[in-house]
Amino acid sequence: SGMSFLHALATRHQRQQRMMASMNGMGASAATEELCKLPRVTCYERSAHPGGIWVSSKEGEQGSVASSSYCESASSNDKDEVEEGILPRMYSSLWSIIPKEMTEFSDYTYSQHFGGKSVPVFLPRKDLLQYITSRATSVDPDIFNGTSEQQTQQLHQIKFRTEVLSVDYDAVINQFIVKSRSIEGTSNGGAGEVDVARYDYCIWAGGQHGKPRIPRPILHLLRVGGCVTKLNDPKSGDANDKVSSVPFKGKILHSSHMSHFNSAVRDKRVVLIGDASSAEDLALQAVKLGCQ
Repeated sequence: SGMSFLHALATRHQRQQRMMASMNGMGASAATEELCKLPRVTCYERSAHPGGIWVSSKEGEQGSVASSSYCESASSNDKDEVEEGILPRMYSSLWSIIPKEMTEFSDYTYSQHFGGKSVPVFLPRKDLLQYITSRATSVDPDIFNGTSEQQTQQLHQIKFRTEVLSVDYDAVINQFIVKSRSIEGTSNGGAGEVDVARYDYCIWAGGQHGKPRIPRPILHLLRVGGCVTKLNDPKSGDANDKVSSVPFKGKILHSSHMSHFNSAVRDKRVVLIGDASSAEDLALQAVKLGCQ
């Protein structure tokens, strides 16, 4: 969502500049006025690269799947947070369940991206990541890594490796107060200082999967345990069956936390909760790893 918004802004900016260059007099003045009306956008991104959850948690893969160098630092900078579940990621073997014809951008087609080559109807994750990032850079190649001077001209700034701590709306001044902090770390190993900024509008662009959702009752049941009835041997003379609570002692993983999936499930007995597409993908992957 964030990439699409910045791409739309860059497209509008480029269009207004072309109009200014092709017009004279009142027309050029009108185009200049419209250009000045474009918003100045600040984008906060906790990760070190664009792509969101489409980037795999597989170590070292990001640099090879992206169409540019923007994801090369992802595995080293994001590895700990991916493992801790702070940054959700797709699993490497994910395939889209939506035909590519239904996810194609009108201003950047699959034919343009793949050079006219024939591609499957259902695309793998890494191809979709390439397509999304390439579309964003098709209008502005420096959209992700511009210098301060370029960012001023582009009307936007991306703050990678930045955590948004809070967002509050101040009705008195009609602005949003955003508190953020760099998570790159300081010279003494601590977190960066808290930065406070004011904005006229605020857009949540983390998507519906920006935070993994595990139903609390199920998580509680796994951690605390359910009631298990143990039938007594009739020969013992004890007529009362024993009821005990047995917690799940294995590793609990969400489908977006796949950095340790192979090592966690290899040759193990695995229970999958849920029967949607992710469960099918991971069940097939688990079987290949010798799981039951």
